[in-house]
Amino acid sequence: MTGLLLDAGVLGVVELKLTDKNKKIAAAAYEYKAVHWYANDDDEWGEIRFDFSVRTAQIVKLADGDLSRSNVFAKIAIRQILTLSVSELPKKLTIPFELEMERIRYGS
Repeated sequence: MTGLLLDAGVLGVVELKLTDKNKKIAAAAYEYKAVHWYANDDDEWGEIRFDFSVRTAQIVKLADGDLSRSNVFAKIAIRQILTLSVSELPKKLTIPFELEMERIRYGS
């Protein structure tokens, strides 16, 4: 079902992989991938760095297939990760979301 919704352009998915975590300075880095109807398996991953001491994030590199004007996939990842504490960070995370609703939210 997920694959059909992806193919129809209804659903988007952000895949995250933890690449660096430092509890002492409350920081982490994740690679993220934008998965949707025109994404490819060989698309490059983007990178996001988080500073939990001030609850901020920086998009270091956009993933291939992220919507360049609105960065919807990166923003979904940031919104989800910032709800967690450094000690709760998963090594991997998959976040499905309604693509059109988020495109509207972020002005794409």
